[in-house]
Amino acid sequence: MKKSTPQPVMEEQLLLRYVILRGEELLAEEDPTSGRVWRGLALTAAGHSPKQHEQLQELFFQLFPSERDRREMLVKALEVLREVREQLPEDLPTLDADPDGSLSPAFMGDLCFHAHSEGQRMLDENNFQFFSIWRCLVWVILRDASNPAKIEEFSGPADPDLTIDQKRSLVTEITEDLARMMA
Repeated sequence: MKKSTPQPVMEEQLLLRYVILRGEELLAEEDPTSGRVWRGLALTAAGHSPKQHEQLQELFFQLFPSERDRREMLVKALEVLREVREQLPEDLPTLDADPDGSLSPAFMGDLCFHAHSEGQRMLDENNFQFFSIWRCLVWVILRDASNPAKIEEFSGPADPDLTIDQKRSLVTEITEDLARMMA
């Protein structure tokens, strides 16, 4: 009988804070582009609000050839995400990281790059507030890469049970692994 590996979870409030903060950072760039990972996380964050989820889908599936149009799309997406945040009920369930099916190689590369960048950012800033989101992204990568030993090792104690030093150590190790995967 195959042993089931526990999936990491993330809180919806935290995911919304994350996509809004990263979206605002994208907007501050000279030529903003929202990657597929950010758009996917934004759609996930709006998943319990059908109207806003549909608005984001419409925004994200349009073609935006100019920098001005990309900036406008980000501004509108952030407005929708803020609406979602304002409407969140107090007792939200957690979201699990298990997507349906396996990931395409191109999306896997995007996801590895995003998780690597976020891990490096946590280490550089010594700020682990979005650790559970990063952990879910990495879990999906490891699961899709069919690395059961690494998944088992990665699926240790729940986030609140980890100290900052344990989080730093885990982020350092996995970020190095992601860099090797992308090489």
